[in-house]
Amino acid sequence: MGDWRNISIAWARAHDTERRDLEALRAAIKTGLDSGPGLPAEKVFAELRARYAAKA
Repeated sequence: MGDWRNISIAWARAHDTERRDLEALRAAIKTGLDSGPGLPAEKVFAELRARYAAKA
């Protein structure tokens, strides 16, 4: 009977961890969405390439 209890506790802990991870992911996505409009990746990378080329 003790084995089932340990399995049940382990499952509950894993489920709680997954739930917390999902909540954290949702919060991070919301923060990103609330931060304003996104930028095109090519524009960002072009600016980074220009910045590093100027330092070289």
